Amino acid sequence: MQRYFLCFLLLSTSVFSQNVCDAALPAIEPRGVTIFSPQQEGYLGDVVAEQMQRRLLVYRQPGLTAPIENIAATLAQHLPAGGYRFQFTLIEIPQANAFAIPGGRIFVSRRLIAFVRNEDELAGVLAHEMGHVIARQAAVDMSKLFNDVLKVTSVGDRADISQKFNQLLDTFARKPMIRTHEEDDQVVADRVSTGAVWRAGYDSQAFLQFLDRLTENKGATGNFFTDLFGVTRPESKRFREMLKEVNAILAACRETRPKDGAEAFRDWQKKISDLSPEDLITTAKDRTPTIRLNPKLRPDLTNIKFSQDGRFLLAQDESGINVLRREPFEYLFRIPALGALPAVFHKDSKRVIFISGVSRIETWNIESRAREEMWEPAENERCSGSMILSPDGRFVACLTVPQVWLRDLKAHSEIARHLFVGLASRDFVPASRAVFSPDGSAFLASSARGDCCSRWAFDLNKQQEMSIGRPLNTTLGRAFAFVGSDRIAAVHPYN
Repeated sequence: MQRYFLCFLLLSTSVFSQNVCDAALPAIEPRGVTIFSPQQEGYLGDVVAEQMQRRLLVYRQPGLTAPIENIAATLAQHLPAGGYRFQFTLIEIPQANAFAIPGGRIFVSRRLIAFVRNEDELAGVLAHEMGHVIARQAAVDMSKLFNDVLKVTSVGDRADISQKFNQLLDTFARKPMIRTHEEDDQVVADRVSTGAVWRAGYDSQAFLQFLDRLTENKGATGNFFTDLFGVTRPESKRFREMLKEVNAILAACRETRPKDGAEAFRDWQKKISDLSPEDLITTAKDRTPTIRLNPKLRPDLTNIKFSQDGRFLLAQDESGINVLRREPFEYLFRIPALGALPAVFHKDSKRVIFISGVSRIETWNIESRAREEMWEPAENERCSGSMILSPDGRFVACLTVPQVWLRDLKAHSEIARHLFVGLASRDFVPASRAVFSPDGSAFLASSARGDCCSRWAFDLNKQQEMSIGRPLNTTLGRAFAFVGSDRIAAVHPYN
């Protein structure tokens, strides 16, 4: 069901431009025929949601989506009547995204909640998705698929719809089909969205700002000449049209909305942003009966390290990081870190740093026993390979085949990228061939190619490549490492 994902790069809008605000909301007609009644569309949505939730990571804790539901209830008063009961599900996916399926079900990613700057931006996204539902776009698409693929022109009860939908999935597995109305659907959804957001008292400019950041458009609108030569980005064209439409909205259509909920929204947003893989575990009422083991089953330790000053010890297992004091020897606290990469101590020995199972970097303060900082990559910052951290937590290296890039987390920018020319994937073993110096001042990566080792070093203080002399002849079993902070040696990992 990936075709229902909101393609934010294709957003556009047109709005109501009457001289006087008409109290009657405009009717939104489906762009095609649907074989589903509103009730049957609800059955279809239940079936689709059941399939999708088998593949999606869902946050099921009660109350997490309450603010979303409150915003949606406000917007619904300013949307054409459709008889839909909107339901919202919070999910974990790599993108800041949201998407709608038939019957009023809308999925919102945790990263989207973290990405928006305020309630007005979130309202714009939700209104857009609600617009997809009210326009019955998914129902029209599914009707066409049922007809084209299964030769079905009518459906019955929930069981009948479920059986036919599963038939459709079997066919898709053999021969996938693609929607062809994506761009038009975005226009219609935005027509609904912009009017509803404005009428409900939200700032319609906020959605423009959200879209501009998400698409990295940087306010570009293009012009006559860029249009003439076909070099205006689609995002810029649509942003330009959205500006025109939003600026044409009449003040008479706007209702007053209380502005005293900003702090509560930020608190909820932080709570959602801070969710970790442990929170994906279902609540007690969703679980099968518990079986208690005696003695308890404990995971094996996967990572043990001393801090640089020798005062602390971390012992990491598959679900968390235990922090202990060496003298006197005592257990201090546990950091939840399900599926995290091996944790390290900050070079000041006062903090623990790790990359969590959702690709974010967390810094925990040992004294306060609490998370101090968190960085999560944006769309253009995600690493498709291995990630390692500098000892001070300031830099992160991404190692892919066959290149390496470095990013300064405090400056929010990429500072270097190196391509190992001529390497095949079998020649490149990134995780075992890259390291930061102990003081975090330099970075070294190497990759075997035949009987020779290609290497690259970067001075993080001077922000420039380091000269490390001529390549050494070595075997695939050798790797490079820092000795101290300023000396490099070739070492054999099996010695």
